[in-house]
Amino acid sequence: MSARTRVIDIAPRLRPIADAALAFLDGLSTEQRHRAHQPLESDDWRTWINVHMNFFRHGVMLEDLDATDRKRGLDLIRSFDDSQRSEAILRDSIHPDDLPAELQHPFDGRMQAGAFNDNAVIPQAGVAATDLSDAQRQVLLQLIGTYVGWTRDGHAQVKMSEVARHLDDTSFSWMGATGDDGPFCYRVQSPVVLIEFDHHPGVVFDNRVPSRNHIHTLVRTPNGGDYGADLLRQHHDRFDHSHGDHRHRH
Repeated sequence: MSARTRVIDIAPRLRPIADAALAFLDGLSTEQRHRAHQPLESDDWRTWINVHMNFFRHGVMLEDLDATDRKRGLDLIRSFDDSQRSEAILRDSIHPDDLPAELQHPFDGRMQAGAFNDNAVIPQAGVAATDLSDAQRQVLLQLIGTYVGWTRDGHAQVKMSEVARHLDDTSFSWMGATGDDGPFCYRVQSPVVLIEFDHHPGVVFDNRVPSRNHIHTLVRTPNGGDYGADLLRQHHDRFDHSHGDHRHRH
């Protein structure tokens, strides 16, 4: 039986995604499918690494972009007045000598929502979008759009509509330099999107402190099970249906 014949009916706008995934599975051998097709609760969803030592990277390198395309929150922080900056800037430096140990994770750095931290409860910090001017709110939307825009146009529009509806519940926080050279990190956080940007130490390079040569970015859906979850199994684990109704299991 092919993977395609096991699919239940889904929303029309999701059909192209499902068709592409099923076409991939149908093209695999039995052994390949065994390795590629994992349960929703498998930890393989969360086991990823971006270290490039043994892999070729594809796409456009950051160093090949002009300065305008690389400015991933500087325009926004530089537009803030003194009051806004005092709320948004949590720390003036991300140099290791200036940070506590909990902000120096060897892989995640200042990021709080990396691998294995899906659905993490992260307190909002920084300046609230309600304290921004209309022009600054537009810059914030453009910043979010930079990340959401990595998806197909239709999906990006749906997501940005959600972002706009929750803009008043959105916050922006910053750590580090705001000049042209120093490293920094920032977080955009709302009920529907969580974006983190961080400059890291070299790891495979020779800089032992964060620099603009090593960047990590992260986009998550807060509390959205964005790594996948078997909701039906979880439901049956909690409720007994053998009596024709929902009864909590003890």
